[in-house]
Amino acid sequence: MKTDQDIRRSIEEKRQDYIDAALFIWEHPENIFEEYRSSACLAELLKKNGFRLREKAAGLDTAFVAEWGSGRPIIGYMGEFDALPGLSQEADCLTRKPVTEGGPGHGCGHHILGTAAVAAAVANKEFIESNKITGTVRFYGCPAEEGGAGKVLMAQAGLFDDCDAAVSWHPTDDNGIWSINFHAQQKVEFTFTGNEKKSANAKEAMQLFYLGAQNLRHHLDKCFVVRSGILKTGDEEGGYPLESKVLYAYRAHVSTQVEAAVARLHQVAEGAAMITGCTLKTEFKTGTTELLPNRTLERLMYDKYTATGTVEMTAPDWEYAARMHQALPENGERATFDLMRLLYAEQAEEIIEQVKGKAYNPYLYPFREIEIHKPGSTDICDVSWFTPTAQCVSACYVKDTLGHSWQEVAQGKSGICMKGMLVAAKVMALTGAELFRTPETLKAVRAEFSERRGQKEYRPLLAGAVTENREDTTCCENFSEIHFVGIEDDGLASRHTGSAGNLGGNALEAMQAFEMAMHVMGKYLSPLCRIRQRILETGDEDIVRVPCLAKLEISVEGDESGGRYIRRAAKGAALMTGCKAEFYSGE
Repeated sequence: MKTDQDIRRSIEEKRQDYIDAALFIWEHPENIFEEYRSSACLAELLKKNGFRLREKAAGLDTAFVAEWGSGRPIIGYMGEFDALPGLSQEADCLTRKPVTEGGPGHGCGHHILGTAAVAAAVANKEFIESNKITGTVRFYGCPAEEGGAGKVLMAQAGLFDDCDAAVSWHPTDDNGIWSINFHAQQKVEFTFTGNEKKSANAKEAMQLFYLGAQNLRHHLDKCFVVRSGILKTGDEEGGYPLESKVLYAYRAHVSTQVEAAVARLHQVAEGAAMITGCTLKTEFKTGTTELLPNRTLERLMYDKYTATGTVEMTAPDWEYAARMHQALPENGERATFDLMRLLYAEQAEEIIEQVKGKAYNPYLYPFREIEIHKPGSTDICDVSWFTPTAQCVSACYVKDTLGHSWQEVAQGKSGICMKGMLVAAKVMALTGAELFRTPETLKAVRAEFSERRGQKEYRPLLAGAVTENREDTTCCENFSEIHFVGIEDDGLASRHTGSAGNLGGNALEAMQAFEMAMHVMGKYLSPLCRIRQRILETGDEDIVRVPCLAKLEISVEGDESGGRYIRRAAKGAALMTGCKAEFYSGE
């Protein structure tokens, strides 16, 4: 009968196969959804060890599922192999030196992530075969973790529905269980298309949108992380701005928060498009949910980590670590310790004493149920909504190395990196073996999953959904007053209790947005058009309550078409701020 020691020995006996595979993938980095050689490398290694292959899983060219055995339980291992764009870097180099200018590089360690999962799956196959245990070892070849959310697409295809538990890991500069949570996130691209004949200026639409999006940030919960980038301004070639593009990324604790915020951001974009007369296209590029943790599985994994130990460093390893540490930013250790204090609270100082001043961290962190959300996102969180999921981390890089950096790429072929990969493989293999060996352990893991999932609805933040802006149905009916109607708010008490949580509805902000819109539109009005306006009510007389009603008196003379522009500006401003615009004739 094979034991835990036999599992570790099996991985060591095949270590060169796994190192060769990892080095091949490092030397042939491929961007998301283009990982043909990397995917094939791992698939062939599994096939060589007797696994059945299902290629092009979920309709994705570089996704696959490999299985050995039959029946339940089904224990899954998550493999990734995509690289990061623009991070090509020579190995073991202390300065930035791309192998291929502008090419991809493995700045997140996916060349060893997928390979270690293969090693664990093969070791589990040998374990259940030798011990004549019924069950299925399954390996998921998952493409496009870096911005493509490959696992979300695989989940939509039902590939995780029958999996009894999933085991994974991630290369880092420390050792332990990733018992933290992750942010839900979504990236959205907004495209404004102008029309010179209709004076629809795409650059002005983008500028208004940016102002509205910045205003929206004040209404977001403090847990939000917001990133944005202008992809195209529309005036790159000096002509009339016919197209502009903006990319936004929203991260928050849970997917429902992200959904609500993105919906409001889309309204801001709709308002900007309406004001300027542009066409809007909204494309959801990618999105992932928050993690559904499983503490029972995490504790099991930690026990196996304790029994396995961390990387055994040799004198040459320490020399290499000291040398490569010179390439890191000077404040790296301080940043590392700040994060430790955030995550490990009163235990942090003990950890810091163990690793302070060292170029490499061989210390296994204590297990701790961390409720804090890590300011990052990953598509394995979506897997956790379908099956119990746990991840460990192994120190494959020198201490203080930042993920997604050229310094991490430079260390990707080192002996330390390969040793860390094999440590993770052993921890994952032992975790899976225990689930096969002791049904009561798996039952406890599944029970926690059922309790945590409960009646919660899985809400995937899917990529690919495209929406067009609503049609402007503005008419020319006469009016003399515009009222911006916001939310009803009873002041600080409700906001402190969370009962007045909202993402807009400030009538004064709507009035201010209207003024910006009129400034943009003014240059397109006929010279004969004269507009007079007077503020009747701002709504902010009570500085505690959110302004819920703002009023403007307005008149148009000389060109009746000016009324249409004003209506459009008011309706667009209301959309941008989550308010409603009402028009009154005053008769």
